Amino acid sequence: MALWKITVKFNTVRKGQRLEKGMSVEIPTPSTSDPLGSSKYREQVAAAFSNRYAINLDASVINHSYFDSEKIS
Repeated sequence: MALWKITVKFNTVRKGQRLEKGMSVEIPTPSTSDPLGSSKYREQVAAAFSNRYAINLDASVINHSYFDSEKIS
């Protein structure tokens, strides 16, 4: 099991939702593969941002273009 920190790279508006540089969430994954590289974790990342920041991100915008990922443990 791995813990990942997902961080917004820069200020942007995606599908009507404002993202500020530095906004971040932490998500656990059962594998050590980068969650931004796998479509099966996009919904989990979007839900984490919704819970923490009360924004509704479409899972299709969760990728390396707008987010950085860092393995914490």
